[in-house]
Amino acid sequence: MKGDANTTTTMTAMATNFETHLQKQFQNIDKTKFTLRDFLTLQTQLMCEALEYTTEQELAKLDDLWEQTGERLFREHADRMRKLEEAVEDAGMDTDVEGSSNTDTSSGGSANEVKQQNMESNPKKKSDIVRVEVLSGPHVGQVFRIKPRARAHSWVGRSTGPKFVKNGVSLSEDMEVSTTHGKIMLKNKRVYYQDHGSTNGSFLIIDGNESELEPSDVIELEDGMILRIGLGNLKIHLGD
Repeated sequence: MKGDANTTTTMTAMATNFETHLQKQFQNIDKTKFTLRDFLTLQTQLMCEALEYTTEQELAKLDDLWEQTGERLFREHADRMRKLEEAVEDAGMDTDVEGSSNTDTSSGGSANEVKQQNMESNPKKKSDIVRVEVLSGPHVGQVFRIKPRARAHSWVGRSTGPKFVKNGVSLSEDMEVSTTHGKIMLKNKRVYYQDHGSTNGSFLIIDGNESELEPSDVIELEDGMILRIGLGNLKIHLGD
């Protein structure tokens, strides 16, 4: 029914435009010099011109409507994709723990070797509570108590957003820290850290030696491990 109403409206508009166009053209004709045949021929010609003119107008309107609709749909799609990406990031999909690989570093061997050394020197403690103690830098003395989840990582960075403040490490006063610097993840009751492509990088400190972590490195955190992020050294405590 709605389609019939739209069709009727369009046809009425076309008829009105045709009548107006025909009247303007017919006013300029000297009718005394035309036979009936000429008059009918001219009417037919004017009718075709008027219909062509009206059809072009309607097609132009449809083109404009299609373009506006397409732009609106594109914006809505882009907005939905952005919200989906934010939701996935907030949820903390943990597939990157399985798919990431460790790479060699120049200052202290490969990150995997450093992790192995630390695992041998520290007993494992399985707990979902992680305390991050700041040993140096603008936030020295501050302790962050976080509880990372398999699908809800704890984020580390300069941001003061909810996911950093409520269950993360917000180093807002350290200008050497990226807004989103890294993340602490939980998988199979073990805790991991991964740099998030930060500007100044993340470093693992073992016996005073620093090893820079690549964004592809996923390091299992052990009790007593120290990370350098920005100007601060962060000591990891597993469990209460």
